[in-house]
Amino acid sequence: NGGWGWKTQIASVSFAAQPVCDFESDETLIPVGETVNFTDLTEGIPTHWNWTFDGGIPSNSTEETPQNIQYNTEGVYPVKLVAYNAIGIDSITKESFITVSATILPLVDFVADKKAICLGESVKFTDLTQYSPNQWSWEFVPTDITYVNGTSANSQNPEVVFNLSGDYQVTLTANNLNGSSTTTKDDMIKAGGNTPYFLEDFETDGVKANEWTIENPDDGVTWEVFETEGTTPGNHSVGINFREYFAIGQRDFLISPPFNLANTSTPSLEFQYAYAQYYAEAGDSLIVSVSADCGTTWNRIYANAENGTGNFATHELTTDDWWPAVASDWCLEGWGASCITLDLSAFAGNDQVRIRFETFSFAGHPIFIDNIAVSSLVGIPGNSLGLSKMRVYPNPSDGNFHVSLPEGHQFDKIQVMNNLGQIVKEIPVPANTETWVVNREITWQPGIYFLKGIGQANSETLKLIIY
Repeated sequence: NGGWGWKTQIASVSFAAQPVCDFESDETLIPVGETVNFTDLTEGIPTHWNWTFDGGIPSNSTEETPQNIQYNTEGVYPVKLVAYNAIGIDSITKESFITVSATILPLVDFVADKKAICLGESVKFTDLTQYSPNQWSWEFVPTDITYVNGTSANSQNPEVVFNLSGDYQVTLTANNLNGSSTTTKDDMIKAGGNTPYFLEDFETDGVKANEWTIENPDDGVTWEVFETEGTTPGNHSVGINFREYFAIGQRDFLISPPFNLANTSTPSLEFQYAYAQYYAEAGDSLIVSVSADCGTTWNRIYANAENGTGNFATHELTTDDWWPAVASDWCLEGWGASCITLDLSAFAGNDQVRIRFETFSFAGHPIFIDNIAVSSLVGIPGNSLGLSKMRVYPNPSDGNFHVSLPEGHQFDKIQVMNNLGQIVKEIPVPANTETWVVNREITWQPGIYFLKGIGQANSETLKLIIY
């Protein structure tokens, strides 16, 4: 149009320098007859390469990334690389870099992308076998499975649908040029879900370890794992920080892995939580729902919010910064509401049960949840669990805990019962003692137990969780 035209261009320029040699390979310990692939890592923009492979076929290469160098004789071999460009030359020799063995067998290992699954849900297996595997054979017990997406029992990384509810054993046999090895993982896949007893403390890899999922509709602040104090074991819990969540009325969901309650008659859900109200006029809400079809539909079984009386909050109203630091900040003791136990009997006999924790935000203090337990309980003799004056702490415990008895008690022993009501231990009460330590000399299996104080005049029962 007769005017001046201007154009800006940005160029990235790499300047050559004298090479500094380095390289790597996909294998360094191989069976006789196997091949190795090499990758150049030289700095300085080399233009030419000279490789020397003692014991290899071919024994030399001028390619940048030599592939399929074969070693047919047992031994330990060096690899040398010389690289150069117009600026200069460099070389590196890695002594004893390739080891060729006539006896090395596959070191078999594998993982699955999920372990607790709903029926009809596919699982992807990934082979992690070392030492040049070249054949694979997968086995599942029970055998009622289906390979999908073009995979088979001889695929390196099969995709499998499990057709029966229950625990599956998975076995992989892998071959290399020297022979075969086998690894079996018992109860690896829980089709239909985890069976009680199940305890989630969020101490190992947060929500990922047991495959919890989070739904965050507004992509804002949502559930995450925090460092907190006041519960055992460890110092982590899952929560949502409403003080950083300025969208009033938003809902966020924490969804459990599936549970298999097919063989339970009186399942229950228990969890510990901590919450303090910030505004006297309104509070944040916690809602618990359960699905019997793996999350397609949901049934609400609990909903609560603080009304100023301690009906839900575990700490008094405060406008100061608040974060749980001691047991009394939680539902475990002190001011406010007690911990929550919910009856899941309506879902007994079902597999593919999921539990959903839902929050409704009102910019209050954070809410935290810890030690989520799904268990199958039966009637326990003695007085009501909720009225017991006995105390045990910490609870949950690793088997080393304190028992505190009411003043003036007449108990002479503590009966320990499992969740079937069977007596598994009897612990004598030390004379003239109101608090004492039960130590790790007693071998405990993880699960729910009931401690029943037995005396001449009365008895009391409380619940203990061992992790």
